[in-house]
Amino acid sequence: AIPPTHEPVSFADRTFAGQCSFDVHREVLVNRSILTIFSNGERLTTGTFKERLTNLSTGEFIDVNASGPILAVFHEDGSSSEQLRGRQFVRPPGELLITTGKVLLERDPAGNIVSFTQLGGTTQDVCELLA
Repeated sequence: AIPPTHEPVSFADRTFAGQCSFDVHREVLVNRSILTIFSNGERLTTGTFKERLTNLSTGEFIDVNASGPILAVFHEDGSSSEQLRGRQFVRPPGELLITTGKVLLERDPAGNIVSFTQLGGTTQDVCELLA
């Protein structure tokens, strides 16, 4: 068997517009994320990841420990299926959410979320939390 490879994952600060009545800025506070790539193509992201989500109109913010893990399986057409566990900042179309528990995402070949299913845990609306 071919051993898996391991590499750090880079995440950039980013601003999200259009989901809330205000823009939300994500600042990466701690990123010790590691991507493990298995010989079958599956990708597992683990490690410490903490971010700050800020309402750019008011300065109100929340800190999120979104350390995963995330398991991604890529399909021949370039689409993917992801299984998220733990606390995550998830961005299905038109929403900004903080989830806990098991979440399944399907992405099209361009990386857009086309399906979001939560199989337990909790969901919080970031727009409501930062309003």
